[in-house]
Amino acid sequence: MKRLLGGLLESIHLIAIAVLFGAAALLTRITGPDLLSLDVGVSEETAGALFDGLSKVVGEPGRLIAIAGLIAAILAPYVRNDPRKFAAWGRIVFCAGALVVLLYGWSDSGVAAWGGHIGVADADVERDATMVEALKIRADQSLTPWNALLFMTGANLVFAAFQLFSGGEEKAAKKAKKA
Repeated sequence: MKRLLGGLLESIHLIAIAVLFGAAALLTRITGPDLLSLDVGVSEETAGALFDGLSKVVGEPGRLIAIAGLIAAILAPYVRNDPRKFAAWGRIVFCAGALVVLLYGWSDSGVAAWGGHIGVADADVERDATMVEALKIRADQSLTPWNALLFMTGANLVFAAFQLFSGGEEKAAKKAKKA
């Protein structure tokens, strides 16, 4: 029963973090400075609408997903009696960091404040920047919430891979010792 419950909690944690990682990676890619220079068939309006929609979807549901992932990250190693507590605590810290980013980096209306109006020189006239231009300018100048979320969730997934795929020799040695 412990293994079943531990596996369920581990699955909840990994799925939650993977969903947040995917959303943060897509937001980072949309605001990358070279997106529109590539011929990928994405117009500036489409990229802006995609960014706006995705950032609004990540807001409140993302917080709930991060809370579920954090609870699962805290409980899973103790339910399984996992000997690798260092990796488990690392995952808890990065999951809590992702939750902090979602609480303070996202408002209820997404991250639209990051796309504010910035003047852009267009020939000899200064005009208001489009959403995508403003996001690119700000993303080049500072750390964005989606970049921070990408780092937190990526590091969490690295710790998860380490925790799940290491320690095979220890288990084999314990089984051989008991036999």
